[in-house]
Formats: sequence, structure tokens, C-alpha cells
Amino acid sequence: MYSTKTLLTVLSLLKVTHAPVPPLNKGLRVINGNDDIPPKYPYVVCLLLLMRNQRFCTGTLIKPNLVLTAAHCVLNIPEQYIQWGDMSLKLNETQSKSLILKQIRHPNYEYFERTDIAIFIVNPVSMDVYGRLSAVDSSTLVGASVVFAGFGSTYNKFIKLDRKRKEEDGSRPLQVGEAVVKTCASMFQGVICLSPKCTRRQHAMSGDSGGPLFLGNKVVAVAYAVLKGRFANSGEFLYTPVSPYLNWIFEVISSNQ
Repeated sequence: MYSTKTLLTVLSLLKVTHAPVPPLNKGLRVINGNDDIPPKYPYVVCLLLLMRNQRFCTGTLIKPNLVLTAAHCVLNIPEQYIQWGDMSLKLNETQSKSLILKQIRHPNYEYFERTDIAIFIVNPVSMDVYGRLSAVDSSTLVGASVVFAGFGSTYNKFIKLDRKRKEEDGSRPLQVGEAVVKTCASMFQGVICLSPKCTRRQHAMSGDSGGPLFLGNKVVAVAYAVLKGRFANSGEFLYTPVSPYLNWIFEVISSNQ
């Protein structure tokens, strides 16, 4: 088991499970992505803190009351919600929101290790379609074209922006991008590694944590970490595959129907 602290520089919004309220504008998301309009993925939801109307992660509604996301998105902070639909509306202005009631991490999760997957229980949400999970073996995906999605900021945090641009970015719709699955370096076995597909260098950033990775119309993984510095050539960005955890996911579903 590798140590994330020594192998990765993780651009993460969340530092520890019981962290204080994270500072604003620290999370990033799909850079150079495309608006999901009209919505192809209406069941991809934004996770927000009511007290700041602040986005902190992304998730996938897989049942009316269950959201698949990353384990490091768990926060011990009151009044967390999911939001979907018209993201130009603030959380206190929209009806398209649901309170997060409970957060369930995978029992084997350790801080930013490979088992970075969780399910959030929310007040039931009625949709025409929900996210579907794929049982495909992630080791067979090398070379496959995939789509990723996220709800963070569309700018790099190192770029100084005016207040208006930041406010505009906070109301943008879901962003999607394309990538290709690549072979992971030996130190990153057990996760899915991606490289940008297009010349615009679309890529996920840490505000996309918990966001889905799609093969066709099914979710094959959730966003886990971003590499930078001397590890960047090892995998660009990493996703936790869904298939190894399907039994656990189905147990949670069965217990919370």
C-alpha cells in the first residue's frame, strides 16, 4: 500500500474528515470542459454547503435516495445538500435540492488511499433516469475513450480572477470532458489512470472529487485524485473503479431502500 502523502500532491478541497469549513475557491474542476446542455447526465449532482452556497464535490444519483461519490468528500458539517438542474440558482432559491442525511464511507477506506468511494443518503429525488453502474473489469479498459464530469470551478486557482468571474463560475452547469484510459504506473495499481484526449487539454481537478467516469452511459469509476509535479506523467488524474466495490454498493442499497 503506497502512502498518498509521499506519492501524490493531491489538489484537494477536503483535508481531513472532521475538518473545519473549507476556505472558498479552493476546489477546481473540469478545465476547458463543455457545458452539459441539454443535460445528458441529469443525475450527476453537485454537493454543496448551505452556509456558504459552496460547491465541494460531485456525485451520481444511482437511486432516488443514494448518491455515489468519493470517501474523502465526507464532511462533518451540518446542512449539506445536493443540487441539480438549473445551477444558476443559489441553493436557497431552488427547489432542485435535497438534504444529505447520512454519509457512508467504504469500511476499508483510509485517507486518500485506493478505496476512495462512498454513498450519501439523501431525501428521495424523483428523476426519469438514474445513473447506472458498470461491472466491467477496469483492467480491460486501457485505450478506451471515456467521459468525465464535475461541478467545481473552471479556472485554475493560481490565476487571479475578479469577483464577477468567480461568481459566474459558481453558477455554471455541469462540465464534461473526454479522456483515454492509460496504463497506470506500478505504484498506482488498483485505480484507473487517464490522459487528456483532446488538444484543449481538458482535465478534471479536485473539485470534481466523487464525479463519475463514464464508459458509454454507465459509471465505471469515481474521481479520486489529481497528480502534479514529478508524478504527473504517471497518470494525470486517477479514478476509483466501481466494479471491485459493487457487492458493498448493493449491500448499502439493500439496507437503505
